[in-house]
Amino acid sequence: MKLYSIKSNPGDVSYFSILNETDKGYFIRICHDKEGYEKISEE
Repeated sequence: MKLYSIKSNPGDVSYFSILNETDKGYFIRICHDKEGYEKISEE
């Protein structure tokens, strides 16, 4: 799965990944890394 960077505020990290593509568009997951929060990933 590819990750794409999203332009965000300086110091913030945001990205999205494409979960599924249909004839009407895409299903995506948007993630924001925030300082002070535990990082959890879904596999």
